Amino acid sequence: MDSRVAHVEADMAEVKLSLGRLEAAMSEMLNLGQKIDVRLTRLEDRAQKQSEDIAEIKGRMSSLPTAEAFGELKGRLVNVPHW
Repeated sequence: MDSRVAHVEADMAEVKLSLGRLEAAMSEMLNLGQKIDVRLTRLEDRAQKQSEDIAEIKGRMSSLPTAEAFGELKGRLVNVPHW
């Protein structure tokens, strides 16, 4: 009977050790998940900023004269008398 109790106690000690390792691994995974979440948030913020910058650039580009309009302007400037 004592040997059975000793085996059960040894098994329980091994289970507790395994549970401790699992808890440590889960804690590490949670920390890693939090770090990934922070990085993803930063990445999303950067992507949003780039999207805003692109929209601003598109707005500026749309206000520029077209190639045809620029060609007409250039033609008119060539015909302006030089002093």
